[in-house]
Amino acid sequence: MWTVTSLDDLRRLEHSNAVISVLLAERYNKTLLEWVYHCWNFLSRDSGHNWHIAVPSTINTYELNIKFEDGNLTSNDYSTGFSRQLASMYGIDLSSLPCVVFDDFNEESRQKYIHLHPFDEELITEIFRIGAKCLNTMDRSLSRTARTSNVLNEIGNYIRMRRLKQAAPTTAGLIGSALGLL
Repeated sequence: MWTVTSLDDLRRLEHSNAVISVLLAERYNKTLLEWVYHCWNFLSRDSGHNWHIAVPSTINTYELNIKFEDGNLTSNDYSTGFSRQLASMYGIDLSSLPCVVFDDFNEESRQKYIHLHPFDEELITEIFRIGAKCLNTMDRSLSRTARTSNVLNEIGNYIRMRRLKQAAPTTAGLIGSALGLL
């Protein structure tokens, strides 16, 4: 987990071999932001050196750590202005926020992102767990683009399976009704 207060901060992450993601949100997404700040150390520990999650912030990482230890970190520390600037740079409409953008620093292609609305703590927790687990077990000699693609496929598979499981009772009921069983 990294705070970024400028494009220069984000560009510094480009030199890492890690997959880079940027959390884009607005202060309207207070529940999500509070969750991120609450889980900061867990997310950082689980993602290790394989996945750097950048969070637009009004304060740098050093200041954030002090506020975190004091328990004073809030959604007000999130930089909505910088988040909007990044959303514009990535070509993401504000109506698509909040999301996690996977930035492979390839200006020729559109960056991929995962939509995080509506806030569902279980889903978002699993998205980050699956991403971290996938990247921590992946061959680091693969290109960042290949690792990003693999992690997006794993997360996408989880989301699709979750939707199917949630739809199963409804589908079974519809089929049962149609057959006169219910």
